Amino acid sequence: MKLDAEAGDPAPYDGKAFTSRTLAAYFRINGYPTTVFLRANGEHLVNVPGYVEPDKFLKSLRYVGDGHLERGVTWEEYSARSK
Repeated sequence: MKLDAEAGDPAPYDGKAFTSRTLAAYFRINGYPTTVFLRANGEHLVNVPGYVEPDKFLKSLRYVGDGHLERGVTWEEYSARSK
């Protein structure tokens, strides 16, 4: 999902009423752009601040999606192994 973190439009999450602005604060977003990764149940995993080049973004998706983050593999370890 994409949202304007400075807007006051409705952005419901986890059964609660947020605005885009308050949802960004909830996820502790302090710079734009920021990509937020969530589990399938909506639980917050990690924020990735800044613009991410397409190839690195795909690598990030694999890192999170394949469960490396949750297994405690650091980004540095994963990056070194997946060159």
